[in-house]
Amino acid sequence: MAGTRGRVVRRVATGWAFAALLALAAPTGASAAANDELKGWMLALEVALTQPTGLDQEYAFLSATSPAVEGSRLILDNDTDLTYRISGGYNFGLDMGSLEVSYWTFDNDDKESKSPSAAVYPTLFGYGFYGLPTHLSGATTRAGSNLKASTLDVDYSRALDVGEKFTFRWLAGLRTASFEEDRSLDLDGVDTYGYYYSVRQTRHLDSDAFGVKVGGRGTFGFTEHFGMEGGLAVSLLQADSKGNSFQGITELSGPTTSSERNRGEDDSALGKIIDLDLRGTWTSGMLTVYIGYSASSWEGFVRDPNPPRTSFFPLASGRSRDSVSFNSLNAGVIFRFGSQRLAAP
Repeated sequence: MAGTRGRVVRRVATGWAFAALLALAAPTGASAAANDELKGWMLALEVALTQPTGLDQEYAFLSATSPAVEGSRLILDNDTDLTYRISGGYNFGLDMGSLEVSYWTFDNDDKESKSPSAAVYPTLFGYGFYGLPTHLSGATTRAGSNLKASTLDVDYSRALDVGEKFTFRWLAGLRTASFEEDRSLDLDGVDTYGYYYSVRQTRHLDSDAFGVKVGGRGTFGFTEHFGMEGGLAVSLLQADSKGNSFQGITELSGPTTSSERNRGEDDSALGKIIDLDLRGTWTSGMLTVYIGYSASSWEGFVRDPNPPRTSFFPLASGRSRDSVSFNSLNAGVIFRFGSQRLAAP
């Protein structure tokens, strides 16, 4: 119920933000300059190659000994994927700042299959009531994950001229963020007693967060058209997190099937997002093109409220991930239109 109320509040707040932008429309002329003295609209599109890091998606443990006193973890490799960000805003002119709405999203699937020679201990679910099979030999593992993340920001910013070539822009606003993760493991093999088993384990995490965002960015102009920009923003969020896991075991020689589920929830999880970026920009008239690198660290609300349970073997540690990061090589274009230069009273 709390999560539903939070989603409704965020959607209403976002709707008001877009309505405020539309209400600010006014007849404007064209201008070749693009700075805080101009009144008008802007639209930006960014595409990026984004690598998620720190996911630590372990799904099994390999060991040549029984019990498993030593061995190695099987962790899913996470690939780079294409992401995008779209932004729109309005500049009030006369150094009165600007209002901007932006949306960013990440969606990626990863899969891998292995046939290790050592015994396999599945760890995605953890140790449940049905402890057998504790490990399987001659096994084939098929692991996969789907990760979705997104942010929606409403920011007010204003530029301050620090020097002849350097400008600093501070910002403050609201942010909503979501993080959704699905993982699965399918495992077939023979246990220590010679029985053939098929095991399926899944894990799901869903977090929605909302809070405030503050930050700033500096711009240094080397020439009339070329400059460098760097930015830092911090978002403090309150999140609603839900997690569940499933284990199904089928003895194929029987066949007999058993299954179990675990759940966890945190209605007041603490979240924090730290955004850093550096880019080179080229501006001509009302058009700006840039290329750069950015890193976004998500902390707290990416933690699973339903971590794997530990077993009597030292292989399921019940570790709970605290943070992940999205690192991107990006390129974008900013277009300003319907602008006019206003004279100070």
